Amino acid sequence: MFNLPFFLGLFPLVVLVVLIINVKMPVYKAVLITLALVLGITYFAFDTPASDLANAVGYGILKGLWPIVIVIFGAIFAYNLMQKTGAISVIRDQLSRVTDDRRLLLLLITWGFGSFLEAAAGFSTAVAIPLGILMALGFDPIRAAVVALVSDTVATVFGAVGIPVTVMGDMLHLPVVGFDGMSFLVVCQLGILNIIIPFLLIVIMEGSIKALKGVFMVTLITGVITLIPELIIAAFVGPELTAFGGALAALATMLVLFKARKTPTPEEYRIKMDHTSEAASGGEVFRAVSIYALMFIFILVCSPLFPSVGASLNHISTTFAFPVGEKTLKATFNWITTPGMLIIFATLIGGVLFQRAKPGMIISTVVSTLNQLKTSAIAISVIVAMATVMDFTGLIAVVAQPLFDATGKFYPYFAPLIGAVGTFVTGSVTNANVLFGNLQTIAANHLQLDPTWLVAANAAGATATKMLAPQSSTIAVSSAGLANADSALMKGTAPWAALYLVVLVVIVGASSAFFVA
Repeated sequence: MFNLPFFLGLFPLVVLVVLIINVKMPVYKAVLITLALVLGITYFAFDTPASDLANAVGYGILKGLWPIVIVIFGAIFAYNLMQKTGAISVIRDQLSRVTDDRRLLLLLITWGFGSFLEAAAGFSTAVAIPLGILMALGFDPIRAAVVALVSDTVATVFGAVGIPVTVMGDMLHLPVVGFDGMSFLVVCQLGILNIIIPFLLIVIMEGSIKALKGVFMVTLITGVITLIPELIIAAFVGPELTAFGGALAALATMLVLFKARKTPTPEEYRIKMDHTSEAASGGEVFRAVSIYALMFIFILVCSPLFPSVGASLNHISTTFAFPVGEKTLKATFNWITTPGMLIIFATLIGGVLFQRAKPGMIISTVVSTLNQLKTSAIAISVIVAMATVMDFTGLIAVVAQPLFDATGKFYPYFAPLIGAVGTFVTGSVTNANVLFGNLQTIAANHLQLDPTWLVAANAAGATATKMLAPQSSTIAVSSAGLANADSALMKGTAPWAALYLVVLVVIVGASSAFFVA
């Protein structure tokens, strides 16, 4: 029997997919058209008052701008300023001096430094910068691009200071800290992949599993050391520093292990270094990492580990109310403690005091960053607005019910796939979570499962297709100067994305029985 409400609810999502994938329309334009469709459907077919729709859109736009866009702005502003002050060059040079084994350098640059960049900045810096370093060291461009894309997966759920998880917790009123919080559950779901992927990076680059000979234990330790602090930080601190902690632990461990390694590097894996300048001094390295160090400290101090600090500073805030139907949606701006502002404070203090950034440099960086993010800001804000409208009007619910009826008790096996589709279409883990997070809570209530577990599964699944999304391939192609290589990169990442999803689907589906509400 033809289900009109289901068709009306699904139609805007299908249009969004077609516009982005087939028509190749920019995401910000596609979501504007899709929002117009959603408003038309909910007004004419669902009899939703125009005032409620206007308030829902206004609320969604504000929630998109704050805290999501402000965090992304702060992260990219910090990175851009560090490029201008030369801090990124110092860090890059230091990393390239650690070892002459190309396999270990690959791990250090993509898994260690790349994950750190994802945690601190997001926005595909973890693809562009490691890829540039690898190419400068003589790695094959196509394989290096595939490795950079595959590496930038697990950490993306906590990218840009944890925004994909924090926004889900905020929108769906679910816990993000604690052993029952979304952060910890996501890390658990991705735990095995955290250990597997470092091995895959070496195999992909060298084209053979034999390349693991001599570096197997180091690679295993790297994955395990990444996972352990992530579990601890996710449980006790929250999503903002989860990937930060894992990346820092991995970097520190690799630096120690690689320096202490006595085994000579086999000739086939030895890479020739050509450093024309002396290594940076301790003071220069300290200045180079000062912004990221302050960022980590500020966020840690305002985390749940120090509740009195956050409680006192959170009073400096402004709240906007938006009446929608029988309830009121509230958008609160915490002017100091929101991670985006903490990142901006760290950037300004570190940039001026330690990296000697002049006012003119700071202002020009702010302007260029705003210009760089303008289309992304529109896309994110509109997607949050669209998700808000689809949620309160019941449009998501009418799409969800037939899906639950078709899959029944096996739905948890499909939960990560929904997040994966969201990222493949929009190119963003955050957008995938905003679009489909509430669908997962409806599914959880329908199946009497813990909603936090299924929402975490959506977030974990959203990381799988980050390597495969057309937007990611485009960034890799642009960074490496590989004209018309998009299809080659997608073919190179597709089997690994499939493997990633299979592992995740089995983990989430098989363990869902332990998360009954």
